Amino acid sequence: MDIKNFKYAHFIGIEGIGMSAAADIIMDSGILVSGSDLNPGRMSLGLAKKGATIYKGHNKENIQNSVDIVVISAAIKEENPELQEARKQNKLVWKYSDLLGYLIAQKRGISVAGTHGKSTTSGMVSYMLHIAGLDPSFVVGAVLRQFDSNAHSGKGDFFVAEACEYDRSFLKLISEIAIITNIEADHLDYYNDLKEIFEAFYKFSSLLPNKGLLVVEKTVSSYFAAGLACQVQSYSISEEADWQALDIQRKNGKYSFRVVFRGEDKGWFQTSLYGKHNVANSLAAIAVGYHLGIPKEVLQNAIAKYQGVKRRFEILAQDPVTIIDDYAHHPTEIKAALSAMRDYKQNQKVWAVFQPHQASRTLHLLNDFASAFSAADEVIVADIYYARDSMEIRQKINSAVLVEKLNQNGTKARHIGGGLQEIEDFLKKNLQPGDSVITMGAGNICQVSQALSCADIFSENKLENLSVSNGVLATAF
Repeated sequence: MDIKNFKYAHFIGIEGIGMSAAADIIMDSGILVSGSDLNPGRMSLGLAKKGATIYKGHNKENIQNSVDIVVISAAIKEENPELQEARKQNKLVWKYSDLLGYLIAQKRGISVAGTHGKSTTSGMVSYMLHIAGLDPSFVVGAVLRQFDSNAHSGKGDFFVAEACEYDRSFLKLISEIAIITNIEADHLDYYNDLKEIFEAFYKFSSLLPNKGLLVVEKTVSSYFAAGLACQVQSYSISEEADWQALDIQRKNGKYSFRVVFRGEDKGWFQTSLYGKHNVANSLAAIAVGYHLGIPKEVLQNAIAKYQGVKRRFEILAQDPVTIIDDYAHHPTEIKAALSAMRDYKQNQKVWAVFQPHQASRTLHLLNDFASAFSAADEVIVADIYYARDSMEIRQKINSAVLVEKLNQNGTKARHIGGGLQEIEDFLKKNLQPGDSVITMGAGNICQVSQALSCADIFSENKLENLSVSNGVLATAF
């Protein structure tokens, strides 16, 4: 199906990071866009400024007769009134993954998959190609700081896409090059077990052509050692691999390292991103760059200048309190974010403010979450941010259970429920100059760190300052 001649597309769930990016791309091709969301926000506002029509809420009247195609996010169910109306009118209905697959097929695709690090690495590859003068198109699951966007419709030959494994969405992406950053148990509301997840990643890799390239992290690379038509290259910051980062050095929380490919020295690189895990992300991007023939000096410049994506160890304030926001919502990501926090502020008291994302993830990975916060001095756990959770699952787990587990493991933790304002108020009363706060989660916990960064925490009239309750992120539609 070719949509080039379509005039009007409607997106159900347009505020989603992937949905908004895809909408942005097709608007640049001249297609009119409308979209709806229960909670339209920053992404929807950006599209509205470009000319999109944004509806708050889902109503069948939003499906205009002139709509050619309706695009739905993975979260949209068949009972959605707009989807039902689209079916009734015999509209073409695509999932987001169908549209992304179509877009990437128009160019030379580079897909970045993995349980963690997809957004940072896909953004890094996009920026690297940009610095190399190749003007790539990209769809990334976060806003690139240097583009202030999660999407770009470039004139070059390449299309970089963040490839999500949920719903096996990444199986719609036919690419020339793929990166797999790591594989761990996640999305267990969809997959039965880790074995099934590995099988999905293998099928994703099998889509690469004979002349294609799979760059895969060493600890999972053995699973991809046989049966693939493409070339496979492993990478690691701690083990022998095709691509290695050696002599890793840290200064002020940031890293420099020497890159070696199968025994051949490729030179020194440095990253401006915090956290040792970003050395691994850089190494994957460098492997792709060398494969494409980008000169070493260009790669070194790109890796050094890349500023990352928003909500990934995003420093919002540094004085009198350090305030950082991070998207970490999996135990491994929490450990990495707190490790980066200790690299950045070694001697400060660290407050970790965590909002669990999904009851199903919290339940399935409860023991892993309970051991993930050891680098924090104090932990505040917000109520669970529900997404795709059934009532049955919601009744099996709550934040108080996680807090009890954390305290049993020797981590000082407390549950503050009832809304984000209560967490903000508690922090304002208890933070001391020199403390550090990191908010973590894939929901709306970022509103707490943004409110704190805008407030004069230690002023006498602090209750008059900006707060979550008066809408840090609220946008009227």
